[in-house]
Amino acid sequence: MRTNAKIPLIGAVILLQAFAAVFFLNDVFWDVYLGPLGFHIDGHAAVEIMAAVVLAVAIVLEVRLLQALRAEGRRMARDLEIARGQLAKVIEGEFSRWRLSPAEREVAWLAIKGFPIAEIARIRGAREGTVKAQLNSLYRKAGVSGRTELVSGLVEGLLDGGVGDGPADAA
Repeated sequence: MRTNAKIPLIGAVILLQAFAAVFFLNDVFWDVYLGPLGFHIDGHAAVEIMAAVVLAVAIVLEVRLLQALRAEGRRMARDLEIARGQLAKVIEGEFSRWRLSPAEREVAWLAIKGFPIAEIARIRGAREGTVKAQLNSLYRKAGVSGRTELVSGLVEGLLDGGVGDGPADAA
């Protein structure tokens, strides 16, 4: 279960526990202070007091957990956006270094995203033969043999410290 999916569930559990704690505290109040014996704590009331205290502690801990999960979710979303932006920078840097034409860049992005040649041709309004020629030119400029090697090389560049280096200098 993803973190975001856990947050409403934890919130619902906290609400149920708060309801139970209020119930026990109300019952203890009526039993201990307003019962027929006046102020009197018996075994039943002691168990209810203990249950209410345990529930109150659990509520506090779960609220803190919920806050931590929300903060972690925000951090993860921010980190993902940074990684996406950095990956795009690394890829664009490589495109510049390889001196790709605008058409080759567009075909390269679509290929990296996993589109088949026929779909790339349809998206670009080009013939499949043109797309194949552009891909071959791209692979030659990148020094790779195909799409898999292209993508793995770009990811490797990111993992090897390409993040934050900016676009590569044109050779």
